Amino acid sequence: MQSHAHLPVLPSILSGTDSAILSLPSIKNSSPWSELPGIITPDTNTLDTSNTKETEQENGTPLNESGSLSDLDYPFQKEYTDQILLSFQGQLLVIQQDHNALSLYLYDPLKNKILHTAAITGAIHLDKQNIAVSKKELRLFDSVSQEFIYLNSRLKETGRISLLEPCIRTPLITEDKKWIYYFASDGSGLKELSTADQSLRPIKSGLVENNFCTTLQLLCDGKILAVNGTGSEQNSYVTNFIDISANEILRTIPGSIQLTSQDDSFGALYQDGLMEALYQIPGSKPEIRELVLDDPLGYGNLMFDLDNRLALTSIQKLQESTSDYGSCDLYYYDLSTGKNKYKTSFSLQSGSEQFVGSPQDLVYLPSIHMAVFQFKHNYSHIVLWDLNQKTELTQDSADYTTKYYFSDQPDMEGIQALKDRAEILGKRYGVNIFLADDCKREFPGYHVEPVYQTRLLKESLSLLEKALSSYPDDFFQQLNTTETGKLGIYIAGNFSTVGNNNPDHANGVYFYEDGSQYLVLNASNFSSLESTIYHEISHAIDRYAKIAGPGKGLNDYADDVFNQLNPSGFSYDYSYRTNEDKKDLDFTAASQSGNIYFIDYYSKSFPSEDRARIMENAMHPQGIDYFQYPGLRKKLEYMSHFLRQIFDTGKWELQTAWEKTP
Repeated sequence: MQSHAHLPVLPSILSGTDSAILSLPSIKNSSPWSELPGIITPDTNTLDTSNTKETEQENGTPLNESGSLSDLDYPFQKEYTDQILLSFQGQLLVIQQDHNALSLYLYDPLKNKILHTAAITGAIHLDKQNIAVSKKELRLFDSVSQEFIYLNSRLKETGRISLLEPCIRTPLITEDKKWIYYFASDGSGLKELSTADQSLRPIKSGLVENNFCTTLQLLCDGKILAVNGTGSEQNSYVTNFIDISANEILRTIPGSIQLTSQDDSFGALYQDGLMEALYQIPGSKPEIRELVLDDPLGYGNLMFDLDNRLALTSIQKLQESTSDYGSCDLYYYDLSTGKNKYKTSFSLQSGSEQFVGSPQDLVYLPSIHMAVFQFKHNYSHIVLWDLNQKTELTQDSADYTTKYYFSDQPDMEGIQALKDRAEILGKRYGVNIFLADDCKREFPGYHVEPVYQTRLLKESLSLLEKALSSYPDDFFQQLNTTETGKLGIYIAGNFSTVGNNNPDHANGVYFYEDGSQYLVLNASNFSSLESTIYHEISHAIDRYAKIAGPGKGLNDYADDVFNQLNPSGFSYDYSYRTNEDKKDLDFTAASQSGNIYFIDYYSKSFPSEDRARIMENAMHPQGIDYFQYPGLRKKLEYMSHFLRQIFDTGKWELQTAWEKTP
């Protein structure tokens, strides 16, 4: 088992799996569905409305000029009712919830016609873990009665399968209804239940047994089980992939993953630094591929439809004059070609109606070649996207997919190109940049893993270049002293602490040892990478101040001098552990008082961390609001004045980036 492996799946698991190797042993459950012992007599109140007449309402309100988008006037719209959309039998299935009652509508949105309805009472949560389409059946799970409920294409109940004992969250059941996988509520672990003879088999999960354990997905036609929870070895949240037949963990990855599986196809959304959209479908490109979106916001609503080999997503756009969302773009990607085949846009303001939130439940309806989604507000609005109109076709010939490289088999050609780019950047700014196999793993108090994801390295280098260019031209050349040498920068990932004196979950660390200085960046926390760069460079400035300041008779950064900018009687913790335990919010921006001297409680750990938090927010556009507080603004002005005293500012602009903060 590779505990630090990056990829959520192994090639041997999801690509060309040998069924002889992973076949389930001693399968004797060949009994047909009607003979399964867990079935009880259906008691669902089902109303067949196959002869329902079409309503006389118009099909909806157009939302764009071409009329390809329509806000449907569907006949069962209700106020303050939660609902979920699914594709079922080529039509739209709408499930509404009112306390413990579910109302199901199989609906033809093109004709505005209800095809079938049903009503079910039970503790069934409106999510795709508890409600799923399984071939020609609809499967629901009642968390109170602990049973699966099956409905046919006409929404008539066909049977139920019960568990023998209470389970944690939602169990998984195979397509043939022979096996159920669940975590027992009594803490006895992960189990496999045979529906034929009710026999139980314990499964090794590799997780700490608690209420956070989840059976995530069955892959490879039920041969592989994905579970997530707190790892028994890593003591952090992980996802484990289990070979059910061999009862062994094939791979562990940090964090959680969203999985979609259909036969021998799969789709996955996984974040390790950057969000990754991975998929595999049979065809001309059978390898695991990555869908790379231009705008990272597109990953938030991305939906894989493996049956139809497509992906749908939406991106909301901000209005130029305000901070509100004014429009929304919709995208349809053909997974067979990698092309963005269809795209459209619409305003989030339709007459007097303002669409709130982001589009939910993007669903493709193959029978009419249209897509639907909903906005959840007072009334849930269902919007129909007509893909048959020529206006929706794009002229975009780009392939938005690329082969996905595993961490143990990286794209070394692509990585070498990034190393060459890093060397050019290093020479331009006067630093040394290390990445991939040039990155060390062991640092004082920390273990890190090299990053081999070319897209993450590329984006990290782009952010690093942006950050370095924000400083005066000769800034880093001046940091290169005889005592410290050039500033080294390591782009790494997946930090873990060694010992108890260092802060957990570090985004970056600055080191000065043996006459050299370097900072280590945690690219796994990519969303905060830019501010982390500014933060760690502030520590390098502190080191330079200790070297250059005394020679000029300056001690402005001495602890007792800098502390004079703080409230009377205040003293720093001088301990990361003490600071973390206290989480003291007094005088911080989170204290909701006018007497603000610190960005957050972490700023109160050491004077150097106080300055680093100030500098990172002065350099980053998202941090400028902090300096409306006089106490923080005074510290920044003090720091700016001191830096102009210890640095040679002959080549500097009249105002540096940190001095431009209002």
